[in-house]
Amino acid sequence: MYVSRLQKYLIHNNLALGILVVAWLSSALATEAYAEPSNPPRTLLRFLSNALEHPVRIIPNPSDTSGLLIAERGGTIEVFDGKRLNYRPLLDIEELFEGRPTYGLIDIQASNPQPGKPPTFFIAYKENHGDVIVARLIPKKDGTSGERELYGILKIARLAPNTTHVTLSVDKYENLYVATGKERSSPTRPKSVLPPPHPFDGAILRIRPGKTTGYTIPKRSPCKNSTTIKPEVWRIGIHNPLALWHDPNTAKLFVADDDFLGVTTVYQASSSTCSSRSSQRTLPSTRISHQPSTPPIVAGIYTGRDFPELNGMVIYGDSLTGKIFAIQPSRSSRDVKQSPVELAQLPNSTLSAVGFDGRGRIYLASNEGKLWRVEPNS
Repeated sequence: MYVSRLQKYLIHNNLALGILVVAWLSSALATEAYAEPSNPPRTLLRFLSNALEHPVRIIPNPSDTSGLLIAERGGTIEVFDGKRLNYRPLLDIEELFEGRPTYGLIDIQASNPQPGKPPTFFIAYKENHGDVIVARLIPKKDGTSGERELYGILKIARLAPNTTHVTLSVDKYENLYVATGKERSSPTRPKSVLPPPHPFDGAILRIRPGKTTGYTIPKRSPCKNSTTIKPEVWRIGIHNPLALWHDPNTAKLFVADDDFLGVTTVYQASSSTCSSRSSQRTLPSTRISHQPSTPPIVAGIYTGRDFPELNGMVIYGDSLTGKIFAIQPSRSSRDVKQSPVELAQLPNSTLSAVGFDGRGRIYLASNEGKLWRVEPNS
């Protein structure tokens, strides 16, 4: 109302001046509406453990709101109860990857368990032949598991040889979303020598896992009747997905997608029209700048109580410097510049994973196998 009256008055007296002032005022109000905290929260890093080995993903333990599940590249999923690591892991398949440290576990996700029912676990790993396997994990009664407790759901052969980024998410209907990277050329690997593209390269797949193995295509899948795109594909135009998650407040799907050029875009994902393989990103989006060779490690949206001023912000870290940031996702279609808020920095360590527990507390893990929690310094 205020802007409208001011506009009428200035246009009546001076059209050009009115347009300039109204544009400036609208821009200022928009910037104020999406401004980050003026003062970064005071934080401290609480050291918790040094018993990990190359952690790659941290997720809440659905059976323990204070606990974590930590996937390690070598083939184990460790259980952390908020104070210490359990002596028995949830999963141990190290024998599958011996001698091939560049392969191994990539991601783990869990469904929100229904009352009286155990949670459903899904993992993604890259086997020694280079294929990516997505499997259901059904732990034994004692809470442990190995290769026999894995039930294959999806195999993606020769997926993007020079990127290992595959990430998972589960919605409230237990549909499984699988975001995959696509092959890219380089000075040492020109397009002329790249293998033929895989039908699942550079896409978000949506499937309904079977009770043990296999999957079906959910109803209302956008590409179900396509003659050129596989029916599993839910969205096309993905570059190199770093994280995929459903917002706990809105249930909407978000993706952090790296374009290989030093920019990672966080945006709300919607289904494709399946008319082409061009990028179909949905605005609004937030851009995170970084060195092209070191994409950020993105945890997702903060919903904890320790730092209420960060609620709704995206938490991510820089692997080389060990710095942790929060950035406000854009809520406008305007190109509003977002500045990150620095939260903490690991001491003399390189960052390998960032995540939350069921209470929304922030955890960090390093390539050196150490684990920290970010806490208020009051």
